[in-house]
Amino acid sequence: MTAATALRIGVVGGSIAGCAAAVAGSRAGADVTVYERSGAELQDRGFGIVIPPPLHRELVASGYLDARMETAPVATRVWLTREPGGRSTRELARQSSPVTPCNWALLWRSLRASAGAGAVSAGRARHLGRRGPRRAGGGHHRAR
Repeated sequence: MTAATALRIGVVGGSIAGCAAAVAGSRAGADVTVYERSGAELQDRGFGIVIPPPLHRELVASGYLDARMETAPVATRVWLTREPGGRSTRELARQSSPVTPCNWALLWRSLRASAGAGAVSAGRARHLGRRGPRRAGGGHHRAR
């Protein structure tokens, strides 16, 4: 692809899905720009997210997530109940349910790091960086 015909992608939203889309577009050889309207870091936007272990392994192996990102693997789901107004709980059931819970902020930071470059203010949007295909001598190629 020449500089004049290189694919350029704009991703609206720099949250988890937006950063993952930026990584995918960049790896496909596109010049990717991510725009985020929030002026603040997005690290405190959520509590947690659960990823099936095979998907987590795939995301780490393919470089989307940093293997050092902390997780809390869980093998069993426990269902509890409490009587109305009561303080104690009792177990209703146990279910085999292997999952890899991740802190939302850690997941976002890992994807954000994989998406690249530092934030640059662009009006109400926030330019989170531009990634393009690597040139033979290093650096990124950017279509103009």
